[in-house]
Amino acid sequence: MNTQKSIYNKLFKEEVQLESHKVELALIDDLKQMVVRMKALDGAFGKSTQKAVNALSAFAKVQGDLKDGYAGASLDRDEAKDEIKAAVALIEKISKQAREVGLNPNDIPQTKEIVNLTANIEDTIAILDRNESDIKQILSI
Repeated sequence: MNTQKSIYNKLFKEEVQLESHKVELALIDDLKQMVVRMKALDGAFGKSTQKAVNALSAFAKVQGDLKDGYAGASLDRDEAKDEIKAAVALIEKISKQAREVGLNPNDIPQTKEIVNLTANIEDTIAILDRNESDIKQILSI
C-alpha cells in the first residue's frame, strides 16, 4: 500500500487544473475542425479560381478572334457593296446589249452566276448587319 500511496503522491504532487486542460483540448478540437474546413475551402477555391482564369484566357482569345474577324468582315463588306454596284451596272449593260442583238441575257452563264453570287453576298451582308451591334458590344468588354 505504501507503493500505491507513493505513486499517488508523485502523480498528484502538483495541483492539476482540469478545467484549463478541458479548455485547451476544446480549442485544439476547434483548430482541428478549422483545418478540415480550410483544406476543403483551399481545394474548392483553387479549382473555382482556376476555372475562372481559364475561362478568362479562353474569352480573351475568342474576343481577339472576334475582333480580327469583324475587322476583316467589315472591310470585305465595304468591298462587296462596291462589287455589287459594279456587277449590277455591268449586268444592266450586258442585258441592254444582248437584247439589242436579239439574245436573252439569261442565256449567258456568267449572268446567272453573278446574280447568284450577288444574292449570296447580300445575304452575308445582312447576317453581318444583324449581328454587328452584338459584336460591338462584346468587343467593348
